[in-house]
Amino acid sequence: MLVPEPHDLREFLRCDEVVDWKQSVILETSHQIAKDLVDDASKAQALFEWVRDTIPHSRDADREVVTCSASEVLNFGTGICYAKAHLLAALLRSVGIPAGFCYQVYRVSAEPLALLRRLNQGHTRTPEERSWPGPRSMRR
Repeated sequence: MLVPEPHDLREFLRCDEVVDWKQSVILETSHQIAKDLVDDASKAQALFEWVRDTIPHSRDADREVVTCSASEVLNFGTGICYAKAHLLAALLRSVGIPAGFCYQVYRVSAEPLALLRRLNQGHTRTPEERSWPGPRSMRR
């Protein structure tokens, strides 16, 4: 079982310069997506799917813009994995769902291979792959 650190979940609701969920563009977007949903699980799923299906990875979209904060990702409509995670965390926090980050490094030799894991469905993506398995990457 994953145990968040720190143990005070208020830390996972904090607004800062990267997870800037108090920006009006974030608040308006999260409200539009989650307005008719009543439980946190439904809101989290809807927000996750919206980011996954609406905001392309910068490399997949052949975009050279580099975004970092959640509001930048939303304003430019693209971001790398980390930036998209910032947006998802901001959207979740804006509806009162504590959200944090989990990154891991996979080593096959002395050189580390960055690896991000989608814990919710168990998919793994390595840098050699262009996109996650799922609805957006399966479209032709």
